[in-house]
Amino acid sequence: MAFNQSGAPPGGVSSLFLRGGNANLNLVEIDGVPVIGFGGGLGFDFAHIPSEAVDHIDVIRGAQSAVYGSYANSGVIDFVTRRPEAAPQLDILAEGGSHNERRFAITGTGTIAGFGLLLSASRYDTDGLVTNDDYRNEDVLFNLTRRFGRQSLSMHGYFDSNEVGQPGAWGSDPKHTFSGIDTISRAKNNFSEYGAHYEADLSPRVRQELFGSFFLNNSGFTSPYGFSFGKDLRGQGEARTVASLSRHDTASFGVTGGHESVTNSYITDAAFSTFPIQRNEISVYAENRYEVAGRLFLSGGLRAEFFRTASIPGDGYSARSSPEQYLARESQAFGGVCGRRRHAPAHLVRPGPASALRLRPGVHRQPALKPERTRSVDAGVEQKAGNLLTLDATYFYNRYYDLIVTLGGSLTALSHYTSANLANSQAQGAEFSARLRPARWVLVAGSYTLLETRILSLDGSSNQAPLPLPWDNR
Repeated sequence: MAFNQSGAPPGGVSSLFLRGGNANLNLVEIDGVPVIGFGGGLGFDFAHIPSEAVDHIDVIRGAQSAVYGSYANSGVIDFVTRRPEAAPQLDILAEGGSHNERRFAITGTGTIAGFGLLLSASRYDTDGLVTNDDYRNEDVLFNLTRRFGRQSLSMHGYFDSNEVGQPGAWGSDPKHTFSGIDTISRAKNNFSEYGAHYEADLSPRVRQELFGSFFLNNSGFTSPYGFSFGKDLRGQGEARTVASLSRHDTASFGVTGGHESVTNSYITDAAFSTFPIQRNEISVYAENRYEVAGRLFLSGGLRAEFFRTASIPGDGYSARSSPEQYLARESQAFGGVCGRRRHAPAHLVRPGPASALRLRPGVHRQPALKPERTRSVDAGVEQKAGNLLTLDATYFYNRYYDLIVTLGGSLTALSHYTSANLANSQAQGAEFSARLRPARWVLVAGSYTLLETRILSLDGSSNQAPLPLPWDNR
């Protein structure tokens, strides 16, 4: 897992690259609610999640297609927020530092009329090091839970508002490349997500779960060239049944329905007016996990997804209007687990982003874009020596096909369109870890990751890499 932050912290865009995959190949969730843009967008910005609201973070590495769907090409990251406590509790945080840095947070939890309730609010401000380097981040979180008999209900809501200046490159500039600090460019984001989860034990062997979620992100960016905005919206519902077929065999199957929409300054019609691109999805999936001899776990899954993209108007130039489009496809995942670790070869495809479906006038829209594909294999073993020592080793290989790229310059001849499924890449490596607990109050842990990534040649080219990379990578 590699984080990269562009711009000065705090507030600079923070992206996660998991096992060599691109930042937009991760499925990111908050309490099970997907918080990614249309088609995966440009990836999730991790800069604004407040630590005081998070209980723990679940990470599943590798393609996870059967249950999680199209956007989990490199893995799944789920921020699990704090749960309500039965006893009343109040936490107050106040911090301060140089550059007028200040941080405040308050969290209260308890039980009211049988409902567990948690409310949390925080704010962080700093003036930064130079002009237009300030940052503000505000968050509000609520969690509501109720248990009645063999049923449970939980509801969740989270809202974040942040604004950050973009002073650009500053400091040492021996070549005099930059004219000075950018005092205009600023980014502002407001995003919220809401979720509900109902669970019922129908019998000692069968559990029924229902999920509902909604995500909305409004973003704006001001630069010397003007103002641009973006709006991503996603609603999703899911019904899942988990059945214990035997002491060693567990199966889960379900259906998911979703709607996603995107509107931004770069999606316009012939009159230069913005309009939304919308897509509906219906998915069905099944997964089975079988335990062998208490040490080996075999798993297999299948998912079918059906997409409908609404009609898209022409731009009055090179792109004609496009009717409704339908896409049906399958994702498969098969694999096994040694010890406690899941190791699953998988084949995964995902629909393309909105930028490939429609760009500004003068940029061709590709009517026959295919879904991007991922093939993933990993295998590993975990070995325990009593409760004292645990060793773990995993090998993984990811191959990415039919990646959508924008072509230009000398690469224009590779396709009749500016957007095409021509890019390829791969990542492979090994992960090793050891955990030693010589006493109950002592834990020593260490890990090492070896990662090798390659950007492969574009289809039909002579060892040429996608733009904007200036080199050929074979």
